[in-house]
Amino acid sequence: MSFSNATSSAPIARKADGPDPYAWLQNRDTDEVLDYLKAENAWQEQQLADQTGLRESLFQEIKGRILETDLSLPSPWGPYLYYTRTAEGDEYARHYR
Repeated sequence: MSFSNATSSAPIARKADGPDPYAWLQNRDTDEVLDYLKAENAWQEQQLADQTGLRESLFQEIKGRILETDLSLPSPWGPYLYYTRTAEGDEYARHYR
């Protein structure tokens, strides 16, 4: 029985040649980018206007399955314990060490 000496390697991401037409969007604080994003959001709202009821229904269903006030189990990382807490009415979780 013979075995191949070929080694497999992970695929390598190649950088595309040429200019990036969206690179200007990295400057998030410019009026040009903000105006573009507002226009994109307006277009998206127009395209999904007839789905408003469905979107709200899905949002309420997902929200109903989540405990708004919750506390995760502490996880050790190095000499510390980390945990996450959410409170009703808050938009984001709080992370503690």
